[in-house]
Amino acid sequence: TGVQTCALPICLLRVLPDVQVLLRGAARAIRPATGLGILTVLLLFLYGMIGWVLFDDVDPAAWGDIGVAMLSLFSILTLEGWTTTFAVAFDARPLAAVVFFLSFIMIGTFVVLNLLLGIMIGSLEEVREEERIRRSGEHADLELRMRELRQALDAVEHALKRDDSSS
Repeated sequence: TGVQTCALPICLLRVLPDVQVLLRGAARAIRPATGLGILTVLLLFLYGMIGWVLFDDVDPAAWGDIGVAMLSLFSILTLEGWTTTFAVAFDARPLAAVVFFLSFIMIGTFVVLNLLLGIMIGSLEEVREEERIRRSGEHADLELRMRELRQALDAVEHALKRDDSSS
């Protein structure tokens, strides 16, 4: 029963071709998303350095060293609870906080996350198009095979009629 349980997801993939397309699209997006991931880490590092210099003395829990600053920026990248980190920085250095946080949110959230979505959607569209072409090719192969079988059947019927007429 353990083997049957492990084989169930594989059987489901055969029944649900859309899931296959989704998985192939995600796999195809890995390479371009890796490049985007490297750029995102670089962005986090650069902004982490700037945030560490600007806000280390204000909020050491969020900006105490580069690693903590990058982790804080990653949580800001998701737009989860960024307002509390911003409020602490804004109380100490209003202009620097506004420029720093707004530029990071605009670049990080809107550009990086939209690029990631664009990569995923593009990969899914490519896989869908390939699947459509493959399916249309299968239909063409089936139609060709059916024509060949009809011709063979016609030849057999013709031979049988000829044999009947000669007997």
